[in-house]
Amino acid sequence: MTRGVLEYTRATLVAQVCFPKGEEICRYCTFCIADPSNHKRELCLLTGSILVHADLCIEGNCPLRFEEV
Repeated sequence: MTRGVLEYTRATLVAQVCFPKGEEICRYCTFCIADPSNHKRELCLLTGSILVHADLCIEGNCPLRFEEV
């Protein structure tokens, strides 16, 4: 291969995340982790965002789509 990539293969992640009923908050999400550089805050693995209020609500830029039951 010369310098650079000529073509990419695309892949899509399909994952199911379960929350306690009525408590759909970032802190309970599988993709919410402790920030390795500051364990007093959380990060979203999907968006790379720092979650300022992980215990209040799902952030507006969350890529999860919730099913209506």
